[in-house]
Amino acid sequence: MVKTEEHASDTPKKKESYFAAKVKIRCHISVAKEIRDKLRPGSARSELFRATCFGPWLDVRCTSNDANLVHLILQTQYIPVGFHNALFFRVGGRELRFGPEEFCLITGLRFVPHLWRHHLIQGRPEPDITFRERVFGHVKAQLKVSDLKNVFNSSLDQLSDLDAVRLCLLMLLEVGFMGCEAKSVVEPALLRLVEDLDSWSSYPWGSHVWKAVYGQLHNALAERSARVTSIPTMKPLMYSLHGFIWAFKIWIFEVFPYARKFAVKREAIPRAISWDENQSITWQLALPFVLDATVPGFEPLQVLIPTPAESATDWWTASCQFLYSSANDYIPPSKKKARLSLQPYPSVKARDQLVDDIATTTTTTMPVEDIADTTTLPSSDDTGSDRTMEWNADMEKEVLENKLQKLLAMTRLSSLEELYDELCKARQPHCVKAEMLTLSDHVEDRVAVN
Repeated sequence: MVKTEEHASDTPKKKESYFAAKVKIRCHISVAKEIRDKLRPGSARSELFRATCFGPWLDVRCTSNDANLVHLILQTQYIPVGFHNALFFRVGGRELRFGPEEFCLITGLRFVPHLWRHHLIQGRPEPDITFRERVFGHVKAQLKVSDLKNVFNSSLDQLSDLDAVRLCLLMLLEVGFMGCEAKSVVEPALLRLVEDLDSWSSYPWGSHVWKAVYGQLHNALAERSARVTSIPTMKPLMYSLHGFIWAFKIWIFEVFPYARKFAVKREAIPRAISWDENQSITWQLALPFVLDATVPGFEPLQVLIPTPAESATDWWTASCQFLYSSANDYIPPSKKKARLSLQPYPSVKARDQLVDDIATTTTTTMPVEDIADTTTLPSSDDTGSDRTMEWNADMEKEVLENKLQKLLAMTRLSSLEELYDELCKARQPHCVKAEMLTLSDHVEDRVAVN
């Protein structure tokens, strides 16, 4: 059974204290290598892909999941009191942490706010023929991951460079990061987002993918290990993990010096692509990671410190600013839901809030009804219906109010006219829904009332 905080110091030091299992990890980061080969290194479409936020993943080398090692380290997990949005382990008398900061440092996927809903991506109208219609017009039913794979494997070369890149982005996300099965439905929100590569690159994928990882690994062995200890004669434990569990394996490599016996690390950013392909780690080879954790030179690192080069990246700077300023604002991630707004941050606030924020001196907050119909993106669950479950409205309102107050304190403009000019540059008026009044209409109304 997974230990609580009060028993965290009781980490077993004997080989017999750990049990093996047959673990299947549904994470296929090797698809990044397939994408690299199919895009043909040096080609125009390859360079287009490299220009996106997923570009560095074309250079990934180490693709094995090493399920035995993951299963072993999960047995050292303990659950602290309260919610911390991180995973905690006790090895060799040291407390180890795998949370959003570590996940960001390893993957380069950013964590930033995504609070407001929007009608069209970056204010641009829908194209006459969408990516869905151009590439998957033959698929009349809901688009599934199997459809992505079919086109990727059979006719990627027949697509335009931009559409080929769009398809590869979806493949890397759904197959590589989220570990979706072939029968999983590709959410329409993803198909809309990938139309604009700039919007895709600025989206907070770290926030999205981390929810699935945390939901899979948090307390992962509690019930399973209880079964093993209560029925010692039963068959070996078998279970599956899906999502970006491979990133957790890379964190193990970063933290445990013993990993250098199996793989070579080179300098690269993000750290996930810095490890070369490693020797397969069996259960017996994995055990010294914890059994020898007190041997000088093999003690695990308690903190991952970013290098100056990592600290200078935009994704790390933006993520730290968000994570450290909202450390108390997290909602515990769920295994079956990952609710994200369609438009990446920063964004234009709803019309009514804009006028009220500038015209008054008191801080206002976003009403829940203004975000209630936010387009959802897929979670790590394998079924289409479960992947779009709703957030609890009261919890979401409290979090959004806290974050919005902080943001308004930093970005309040000096006058309504200045704000209106900025909005005109950021978004064309004709891209706002037709039934919505323009900002100038409300300005005139307020002048008339006053």
